[in-house]
Amino acid sequence: DDDMVVRIPSLEQFLKTVEREYAKDHPTVIGDIIHDSPVAKEGKWADADYNHDTYPPWPRGASGYVINRAVAKYIVENPQNLLI
Repeated sequence: DDDMVVRIPSLEQFLKTVEREYAKDHPTVIGDIIHDSPVAKEGKWADADYNHDTYPPWPRGASGYVINRAVAKYIVENPQNLLI
């Protein structure tokens, strides 16, 4: 977004800390993760194809997020498992 600023040195330092905590093959998503988001059953944003009351945890895009190589690899290699 054009009204966001990323402090690259701070982000780099943070990611190095995360890298030390997790194995590189451990799927990692960093950001504002939304939990127990209700699925709209009616109205403009209704999602009739999703048969659950809440969505699985997902990263809010507006605040930015980071995924590691393990997550990117899973997405590329398992598109059949993703609801798009």
